Parts: sequence; structure tokens; C-alpha cells
Amino acid sequence: MQVQGRIAQSSEGTFEGWDLTQEIPELDVYDVRYSRGFLRAPFDAWFGDVRADWQPLAERLGIELENFSLRRGFVFPENVGRVVPVEFGGEIGVIGLEDASANALLRVFGSGVDESAEDLLLEYLERRLLSTLSAVWRSDTQFTTSYLAPDEVESVEIVGVLTVHCTFGGNPLSVHFGLGPRMLEFFDLRHRREFVASQLLDSDALDSETVELSVELVELNVEPAMLVDYMRSGTAISLDLPRSH
Repeated sequence: MQVQGRIAQSSEGTFEGWDLTQEIPELDVYDVRYSRGFLRAPFDAWFGDVRADWQPLAERLGIELENFSLRRGFVFPENVGRVVPVEFGGEIGVIGLEDASANALLRVFGSGVDESAEDLLLEYLERRLLSTLSAVWRSDTQFTTSYLAPDEVESVEIVGVLTVHCTFGGNPLSVHFGLGPRMLEFFDLRHRREFVASQLLDSDALDSETVELSVELVELNVEPAMLVDYMRSGTAISLDLPRSH
């Protein structure tokens, strides 16, 4: 750097100290524990080709189904107006819809439907979504889902959350999937194995290639009488480079 304490070639800009404790958020133990599995897996690893399963229905309604994204976490949001119990792989979990998302679905699918039938319509869509998850599941092991009546469940322990965001007919839509402890570990282990396998494949690809690397640190003038010493293994050679303080 040419000008210490100021931005090079600038008389006005200055450097400000970087406080790591403020700029970098502190990681929770869960963020570290599940960083290579549950938190790393992309959308398609979770939901496969879920768009293809719903696209025919969207086309019949003349609407667009797009802008899919996925958020992973460990705390189920509090502003979810509709929460229903379901089973993921034999363990009780939940599906949650915020009021805005539920109203968006009713506008798209339930135009003209009586209020008494709105709950039934939302239940149908939730059941159809569960069926989609089972249909697009990509693994050697079977993944089952089922819909539960609210009075069948007294309590649910939620430790993992997947939130799918998309736009349905121009309406923003968010669906929250709450997972229990066993499903969180199951998904984390599955995606962790896939991550490790992908790293091994990348490593094999690199091992099969010959890579030539040449690094030049400095040019030195060496007296002919010292060449033998310079070529001897273990000899300390001064590079005549200034130290950086």
C-alpha cells in the first residue's frame, strides 16, 4: 500500500477499523452442527421436481408458478396463523401457513367458495402437497407422509424448519415445514453423506489430472562458489525480502 492510513491516491478517504464482534454474527451451536447437511442441501435435494407436479394445475388455472427458494432454520415462526399436524417419515411434524399465504391460496383456488368450505379447500391443498413430497422423494429409502387431525395430537416438538417461498399467480406464498428431532437428524445425515460423496468425486477428478505449478518468489544473484551450498537440501537461503510489520 502506498499511503498508510488513507486510501491510495485519495486525500479524503480513510480506513475504519473492523470490529469482528459486530460485523460477523456469532454462530449458534446448531448452525455449526448441521452446516454440512441440513443447512447445506439445495432446494431440489429436498423437494425434487415439485414444480412439475403442480405445473399442470397451474396451467389449467392460467397462472404462473415460479420464483422458488428455500430457507432453513431451527425456530418455527410465531406469525403463522394456520398450523396443522402431519407425519414425516413416521414422526409428527407440522405444516404452517401465514394468514397472507392462506388468503392468497383461497383467492387463487377458492374464488366464489363459501367461507364454510375454505378450511376444507386448504386441507385439500395441504394433503396434495404432502402427496407431492412423497412422489418426488429421491432416495433408496421410502419417505412417507400423512395428514393428521388436530385432535389426534396433543403436542409436537419442532427443532428444524424448512420454509418454501414462491409466487403463485403473482401472489407471494410461504409454506413452513416443522420437523421433529428424528427427521432433523435423518435429513442431516442423508445430505451430509451426499456432500461428502460429492467432495470425494471432486477429489478423484483432481487426482486424475496432472497440474504443473510454478511459483517465483524472488530472483537472486548467487556467486558461483556458493552454488553447491545453495543446491544442498536443508540450506537456509536469504531471499533478501523486507519484512512486513
